[in-house]
Amino acid sequence: PPPFLHPGRAARIRWNGRAIGWLGELRFDPPHAAETPQPLYMLEMQIAPLLRAAVQPRRAPIAPKFPAVERQMSLTISVDVLAARIESVIRAQSRGLLESVRLLDIARGDPLPAQRKRMLYRLAYRAADRVLASEEVDSLFEQARHSLETELGAKVGEK
Repeated sequence: PPPFLHPGRAARIRWNGRAIGWLGELRFDPPHAAETPQPLYMLEMQIAPLLRAAVQPRRAPIAPKFPAVERQMSLTISVDVLAARIESVIRAQSRGLLESVRLLDIARGDPLPAQRKRMLYRLAYRAADRVLASEEVDSLFEQARHSLETELGAKVGEK
């Protein structure tokens, strides 16, 4: 840092291993020469390296041609089963049509038994080449329900 900054109250600013500036409290000789009740601070920094890093061109996602079909799933399961495991079981039954699985809520306590929790999910199904029929989504939902019950011991209800 420059010599007009107070020693111990100044710092060099580094970005990606390169010095791009400094900041610190101004030092006055004599100490009260500035006649201000508060210390004064100064900053000098090269902004170009930060702007180059921040302004990376990004492509906007292409809007889907066909709508998603959503279902909500409420399940009661052991507190030991992780949400990631539940999601992987649901996805395994989706035949690539499950666009997203979103955990909406987790509840424990009365009226649930001590080692159980209730989880609420929103499932969004979408095909890139067609509108999904309700019957197809219902079938995928039922397959996921069956797998959750048989593999993880969940009790599944639809909301």
